[in-house]
Amino acid sequence: MITALHQEIQECNIKKKRADALLRGLSAEKQKWVVCMRMLSTQYTSVTGDALLTSGYVTLLSGFSQKYRNKCIQAWSKILADEGLMCTPEFALAELVAGG
Repeated sequence: MITALHQEIQECNIKKKRADALLRGLSAEKQKWVVCMRMLSTQYTSVTGDALLTSGYVTLLSGFSQKYRNKCIQAWSKILADEGLMCTPEFALAELVAGG
């Protein structure tokens, strides 16, 4: 009987150690998700404006110089902001397409 109790105590200790390790891992994972959520929530507000800038950039500006493209993007960004559509402050098509 006592041996069975000792074995049960050891099994409970092992389970407790595993549960503690799991909780530590989940806590770290939670922190990663919180950081990711904060980043995405700031990007979410500019998705519509960025999509409009991207579509205009790709369809209308591909044949022009980079200097002219930048000038158009700045002007379009201001128009979108005036209409209440937010965009990424430093719009860069390569970063948006690459997921940066």
